[in-house]
Amino acid sequence: MPRRSMHRLLSLTLGVAIGCGQNPPPPSVPTATPAVVETSVVKTPAVEKPGDGFIPDDGKTLWASPTRGGPIDPSLCPEGSGLFLHLRPAALLSSAEGRRVWKALGPAADLGVLLEESGPLAAIKTLTVGVGPGASYESVTTTVAIDPEPTDRLPLLPREIEQLLETTDRDQHVTLIFSPRFLLGDGGSLLAGPWAPLRELLLAQARDEWAAVAISLHLDEAERLYWELRVLANVAEPETRTAAAVLQRAEGWSSDLAAVVKSRNWASYSAAVVERSPRMLAVVGDYARRGVDGRQAVVNGYAPPGAAHQLALAAERIVAELAAPPVITPASTTAPSLAAIPIAERLQTPVTIQFRRESLETAVAILSDTLATAIEIRGRDLQLEGITRNQMIALDVMEKPAVEALVDVLRKANPDPLATGPADPRQKLVYVVTDDGVAITTRAAAARHGDELPTVFQSE
Repeated sequence: MPRRSMHRLLSLTLGVAIGCGQNPPPPSVPTATPAVVETSVVKTPAVEKPGDGFIPDDGKTLWASPTRGGPIDPSLCPEGSGLFLHLRPAALLSSAEGRRVWKALGPAADLGVLLEESGPLAAIKTLTVGVGPGASYESVTTTVAIDPEPTDRLPLLPREIEQLLETTDRDQHVTLIFSPRFLLGDGGSLLAGPWAPLRELLLAQARDEWAAVAISLHLDEAERLYWELRVLANVAEPETRTAAAVLQRAEGWSSDLAAVVKSRNWASYSAAVVERSPRMLAVVGDYARRGVDGRQAVVNGYAPPGAAHQLALAAERIVAELAAPPVITPASTTAPSLAAIPIAERLQTPVTIQFRRESLETAVAILSDTLATAIEIRGRDLQLEGITRNQMIALDVMEKPAVEALVDVLRKANPDPLATGPADPRQKLVYVVTDDGVAITTRAAAARHGDELPTVFQSE
């Protein structure tokens, strides 16, 4: 399955991260029935009909799920998966709101060649996608199944994925389970480009503390959106504290989103819904509930009828526009073709590049395109130093040599903020010139490989 199709499937879960702008109505819950003791002396008072386990809303207890299905069969999850998606297209598209959600996703809902032999999407009861480590670092293998049948096979899965599978609900329309460690390691390529902010969110909040995460979404009969987040913690910490920490961290998500919204000039057809998204997220946080289920921290909530497709539309617009490349202005159009001159001379070409928030990987790609020069990030070298290629940086260079822009990018992405300049030994990120172009590596790796550092990284 192409990486682009995987990104499109993931788009459906982004609505929860954006929120809605109306107060969610509480689900209807029967009143619990008090116990009654009948004797021959005291007349039994009239009592209500026994309930089904629901309690009156106290403003704190977790919302009741609209579905009561058993767990997803583990045999449906491909062996070794660090990410697993369980989607029920037919059930989702059976409601008007479900169809509006799918339509709002636009190109994100076009599964293309994935489904061209399976018939209409609305006829597919179950679609599963499993993503696991590939043959090399940051490569993945993807397994897609349409209407798979459970078997007696017990796949070998990461323990944290197994534990979350046991508490899933197979009747939910969308269930996504993943290991943050996988997405920050072997599965890093899934969160490139416009998805880089999600990787940064995982780095900041889940890298060491969350062993696995499950997100589920469901439209109930009243077309309200039910969402649920389950977190299996790494650390030996009480689950109640983990759940409280999730909500506490979520309080800052609306301001983070607001910063992203303010950092770009959104297209006129996107601006209305995108500019509302921080307020939407803040409201969702106000009505979220937290609790514990076994060893899992749980946060859930409801959004009102009609909110789901608004969330989907906002998610699609944000992702689509973040995917659009920033404006790049070459300083001269009269110069000879860059590809025809030596690499050392290309690096002296004046360039103008401006962006407020892009990943290291995207920034390097922009430089590569501008200079018509292959610039490779040696991911394994960076991994050994604990450096991620998807950290976010800003760049503003006007009519400066491209080499200065490249060094500026490496300085901003360097893990040690105490480095005083490119020649400082604490400047771990460096580049070297190769026969094919430029390679971004670390100072230690360059020494191991015998690569000569450019003068700017050498101490006097």
